[in-house]
Amino acid sequence: MGLVRLGYFEGFKSGNTLLLDGDQEGLQQLGETLQQLASGGAEAVAIHSLPFVKAHHGVRLVARVAPRDTGTLQGAGTEFEWKRTSSGWEEAAEKVAVISQSRCGHHYLDAFKDEVTVMVSSGEYGSQWWDKNG
Repeated sequence: MGLVRLGYFEGFKSGNTLLLDGDQEGLQQLGETLQQLASGGAEAVAIHSLPFVKAHHGVRLVARVAPRDTGTLQGAGTEFEWKRTSSGWEEAAEKVAVISQSRCGHHYLDAFKDEVTVMVSSGEYGSQWWDKNG
């Protein structure tokens, strides 16, 4: 099974950021999950609860299909709600698919009104980085 690490970092890359950092298999699984939101196969997904996701410091991220692309909103503490339209989820899934095939790189999965940036990454942050910062 693949692995995607999920963490929240204040002041990271010029703003408050939810980082989804994974290996190829984990990012493929994440892309498939986002594609389910795009195609109507799911209305909401608790990203932090997916079997291939390791959430750091109690981060909770719920992805939800919404009538407007409002993006990522922060609730209490480290709880986040990520709201995209079906086409917004399609775009996010495509970006994750591209990164899953890359040895090193990242994409921002942003929407119009994000309070928090969502960044997906591959090959940029290893286990040592997560042990120190995650």
